[in-house]
Amino acid sequence: MKTLFSVLGLIAALLAIILAILPLETIALIPAAIALVFVLIGFFIAKNEGKKFIKFTFILTLLAFALIIFKTIFSGESEVKIDQEFIEKNQESEEKAIEELENLEELDNFEVTDSIE
Repeated sequence: MKTLFSVLGLIAALLAIILAILPLETIALIPAAIALVFVLIGFFIAKNEGKKFIKFTFILTLLAFALIIFKTIFSGESEVKIDQEFIEKNQESEEKAIEELENLEELDNFEVTDSIE
């Protein structure tokens, strides 16, 4: 039973660390909390024997929490900004394309001929 909770805690802690590295670090709180619960259950079940693996998992869980807190505090707010220059260039290129299509006189004189014989 102790190893089950230890392994589940380790998996959840590793998942929390991976999610903490990604841009959506607040989602990593869920597996980190689950890992903490599993580690605490494994810690109380183990009593005094074989706690090295549980301590390692606990350290990984704390590392995940530290990474989440660090990224939340120091990453700043991510804002979506409107790139006005890109919009203007896009509109200009559309206008140029429309003008070029209107200036094509070749399409008016185009005749369909059957060349397949």
